[in-house]
Amino acid sequence: MSSLLQRDHESTHRLPFFKTTAGKRVCIIFFLVVALVAVGAAGAYAYQQAYTGRIYRGVHINGIAVGGLTRQQAYDRLREIEQDVQRDGLQFYYAEKQVSLPSVSIAAADPDLSQPLLRYDWQRTLDAAEGYGRHRSWLQNSLRQLRTAVGSTQIQAYYELNRAGVLAALRNAFGGLERPPLNASLQLSDGTGEVAAEVAGLVFNYDNAIVQLADQAAALAFHPISLEIEIRKPAINRTEAQAALGGLTPLLALENVRVEYDNRHWDLPDAALTDWLEFQRDAEGAVIIGLQPELAQTFLQTVAEAIDVEAQDAKFEINADNRVVEFQGSVDGLALNIPESYQRLSDAVAAAQTDPPASSTLVIALVVEVSPAKVAVADLNDLGIRELLGTGSSNFAGSPQNRRHNIAAGAKSLYGILIAPDEEFSLLAALGEIDGAHGYLQELVIKGDRTIPEFGGGLCQIGTTAFRAVLNAGLPITQRRNHSFQVRYYSPAGSDATIYDPYPDFRFLNDTGHSILFLTRIDGDELIYEFWGTKDGRTVTLDPWPPAVSNVVGSGAPRYLETDDLAPGQKKKVENAVPGADAYFKYLINYPDGRVVEKEFFSHYVPWQETWLVGRDPNASSTPLLDELAAPAPGSIVN
Repeated sequence: MSSLLQRDHESTHRLPFFKTTAGKRVCIIFFLVVALVAVGAAGAYAYQQAYTGRIYRGVHINGIAVGGLTRQQAYDRLREIEQDVQRDGLQFYYAEKQVSLPSVSIAAADPDLSQPLLRYDWQRTLDAAEGYGRHRSWLQNSLRQLRTAVGSTQIQAYYELNRAGVLAALRNAFGGLERPPLNASLQLSDGTGEVAAEVAGLVFNYDNAIVQLADQAAALAFHPISLEIEIRKPAINRTEAQAALGGLTPLLALENVRVEYDNRHWDLPDAALTDWLEFQRDAEGAVIIGLQPELAQTFLQTVAEAIDVEAQDAKFEINADNRVVEFQGSVDGLALNIPESYQRLSDAVAAAQTDPPASSTLVIALVVEVSPAKVAVADLNDLGIRELLGTGSSNFAGSPQNRRHNIAAGAKSLYGILIAPDEEFSLLAALGEIDGAHGYLQELVIKGDRTIPEFGGGLCQIGTTAFRAVLNAGLPITQRRNHSFQVRYYSPAGSDATIYDPYPDFRFLNDTGHSILFLTRIDGDELIYEFWGTKDGRTVTLDPWPPAVSNVVGSGAPRYLETDDLAPGQKKKVENAVPGADAYFKYLINYPDGRVVEKEFFSHYVPWQETWLVGRDPNASSTPLLDELAAPAPGSIVN
């Protein structure tokens, strides 16, 4: 009884936990944690407020410190680098020969053929830099902010390097200094064959130079690149060729080589079994006697002209009563597959060396492919083409004759095309081959230090007009790129679209649920597109329009490029000065169900210097170049 009373007494006087020693410690720790969290949150908030509108401290773009800068300040710093590269060009040299490639564009008589060799996407780069420590969860943002506050982080600049364009320019500039390797060759005399020895070659390592350029572009640090010369071993030597010489007799016994398709045949010229023969490697690596690919494929190209039929989609037009009428039916295409046909020819010639045919005529079946028309004649009542969806136009006044001709040829090829529901329309695919056979004329393009003719001038007028028509029709745009610099034909800035086979393309989506009829016409100097279909009530907002222009910069001093295509000292202006600028607008498609699809279009135009070609003086300096290297003796191979 007494013990029970004692326990009741003790329980009556037991202290609350927070008054005990242990409880007090827990409370102190709790309040300290809360205080630390509060202080940390306050500090983080103050840090974030201090960097409102600025990139967080410690952020670098490829080694360039942009922390603490506003987006505009960081952009100005990057543009300074871009302008330095544009002024100095992409520089390559070997011995005393130096070439400066325009970084922004391959110069051309027609701006549509001016394609960038190096292109930076500053908007995307700055989005990454400005967004570091933002746009994620609170914890992730805080950790990133802490990381940059006590250390640094690197943001990679987004860029595209036109490797094929750089390679072509380098080969045009330095290719004349090379000596390609020569395989052991077949020499025929009085029906017997002999083997001429191989000769090693001297060639530049262009791939390594382009890798160095890519590294410089990524690091935003440029300096002249030295081309490396290499001794290139021939692919086939005399010993291997001599072992294959036994296959010559069966080939010379043939009287004819024939290719055939669909009850038609074509005989190779008599020279094919003498002048066209060379040593080659087969698929297993063995050396055999074969037909020179260039000569055989040139022959097959003439055969293709007799076989090929271009696929023809059904095309339509609107009559005076705004009704769709057919004016071109669909035709399936035929195309000779030249590479595969040559392979069959080559395999047959190889087989004839070990297993001669019973007949003196060697017959090979050609490979011909059928390409069905994408748009066939259908029930016109189901097309849903009832009204005008949108138009686009551009002015090409002042264009030279070849450019006007190409614009008309491109517009004609697009006239009456039917775009199916849910189809992603590719403008390059719709235009097809851009060459002389399809009615196009050439313009001059500067690659390296030479001017060469190229097809495609005027086609960006086609792309720009399509861009404007699609905007007005309210169709989703899936691929569009602006020109590298402002072009007078495409005012206002920001409303242009460049196309160049095979890239960039201009693409859009037909999401109207009905077919769209694509009509084109030319009225004086005006190219006009019309899209006909069925309206669904959507509306379009372009904000602002014309696009807002900012960051205008001057073009700088004129630029002079040496060339061998002009007489020494002769000058020719090929491009006018154009200021740099940026343009912006927002494209909103307001659908009748309340959906709003938004897309922002940023157009960055670099300044372009007035550009002159100047004839090089061949006596200005001596350039030993390859002469300083000892040429390997015939028949020798230097590894």
